Amino acid sequence: MKVLEVKGLKKKLGKREIIKDISFSIEEGEIFGFLGPNGAGKTTTIRMLVGLINANEGSISICGHDLKTDTEKALKEVGAVVENPELYKYLSGRENLMQIARIRNISKDQVNETIKLVGLEHRIDDKVRKYSLGMKQRLGLAASLLSNPIIDDFHCCDNCFFSKTIASNSAPASARVSAAFLVSNLCFCHCAPIIANSS
Repeated sequence: MKVLEVKGLKKKLGKREIIKDISFSIEEGEIFGFLGPNGAGKTTTIRMLVGLINANEGSISICGHDLKTDTEKALKEVGAVVENPELYKYLSGRENLMQIARIRNISKDQVNETIKLVGLEHRIDDKVRKYSLGMKQRLGLAASLLSNPIIDDFHCCDNCFFSKTIASNSAPASARVSAAFLVSNLCFCHCAPIIANSS
């Protein structure tokens, strides 16, 4: 099953064409790497995939739902961390996740499973302001996995950790995803289309 299908995606900012006719698809169970140098349009593409900005041309389908015409259903099962996660620095990692859990009616057990999955169990009760960048990214990943998404989109630096986490057969069922979309300027993934620099 195709969990994500992108056809003929184009985006202009002013007169500059940032995204030039991108097409790809992600199958269920796939870890998909989206590679390109800085300024190539990776973040712009992710913003279109999660509905933060509109494409000028092309279509995006998530689990058979068109993002433009059926936005709520398309995004219902998507978790995303775009660039750096936004976190409450004066709260602990656990308190950040529990805020999300309360809104989405997610159990404490599922929160604990997700904390263990991303490897933050020994620092989860520290204030986020004490976290390193990598720890903040792990917490952002945990936040995106809480609702058990079908697709998880994220930019990452600790690439090997994230790819191994998503692929791990030992991950609890509540924290597994059907497909993962990894964005990086480093080559580390088996399935890794490359977006050329658009400048």
